[in-house]
Amino acid sequence: MGADLYLGRLFRENYDKHRGPFDKAIEERKTAGTDKERDVAQERVEELYDRMYSLGYFRDSYNNSSLFLKLELSWWEDFPRFTDVKDVNGVREQTVLTPKGAKALKKVVNNENRKEKFFKNIESEDKQGQEYFIEKYKELNAFLDTAIEKNIDVECSY
Repeated sequence: MGADLYLGRLFRENYDKHRGPFDKAIEERKTAGTDKERDVAQERVEELYDRMYSLGYFRDSYNNSSLFLKLELSWWEDFPRFTDVKDVNGVREQTVLTPKGAKALKKVVNNENRKEKFFKNIESEDKQGQEYFIEKYKELNAFLDTAIEKNIDVECSY
């Protein structure tokens, strides 16, 4: 379980581009005859899966690996104040983070007090854990920057 954020058409175009090869790789994995062939096929499946979600997508889990948790924010209590409800692709009343909302969220996430809390909260993590959260923080900022710069509504599932 977690929060999934999508940059609409940007995500869908990238996802669709890799979906056919991904499905083909799944079939190849099913028909692999040896363990080595299955391992190679599995690596290809994972590579294509990563590509499908490499553009226009951000995910934050609801567990100890949550960036929002380390930022002392809540997907249920804090995030909704940045969102609106709109019709998206014929889906009525979908929650979206508009570019204006993305700008406001970015301001909160990058507030000096919030950043201090974030770094204090990751102090107890080992080096790998700290690197994970710092990278996740950068990914969120880059994701929000793309929404703002390209003027794209973020479709939200949280």
